[in-house]
Amino acid sequence: MILTTLLLLTNLAFAAPTKDIVLDCIDGDTIKTQTLGKVRILGIDTYDSKNTRMIEKQMKQNNLSKEEVVKLAKQGSKFCEDTLKGREVVLKSDHSDKDVFHRNLRYVYIDNQDYSELILKTNLAKPYCKDKKIIKYSKYGCK
Repeated sequence: MILTTLLLLTNLAFAAPTKDIVLDCIDGDTIKTQTLGKVRILGIDTYDSKNTRMIEKQMKQNNLSKEEVVKLAKQGSKFCEDTLKGREVVLKSDHSDKDVFHRNLRYVYIDNQDYSELILKTNLAKPYCKDKKIIKYSKYGCK
């Protein structure tokens, strides 16, 4: 029984890639899709423009002013909108299906390109290195 449950959970976590349409960009690392709803994009963390606690944390970590953090957050959101909004993407799962906020966790591919890699190249996102279990942990610059 336990083995069957573990196998079932493993299969769910590594479900086949699915196609979906991006309806909206909540920010640079979170999107809303037609089928899955809210999706947190794996491997990246973009700047925040609304959460005061996160803005202060990002100011300290990156030696930036509040205005600079908010500007980078807006640029990250715009990058997401320009790159993903209204387009068909491929969503791929990893070891966890959802985060603590019940968002679906997925890698996002647009035209066979990894969105996380694209936004990391712009410096509008940083690698999200808290989850060492993700498959692309080191590929995104985490050590």
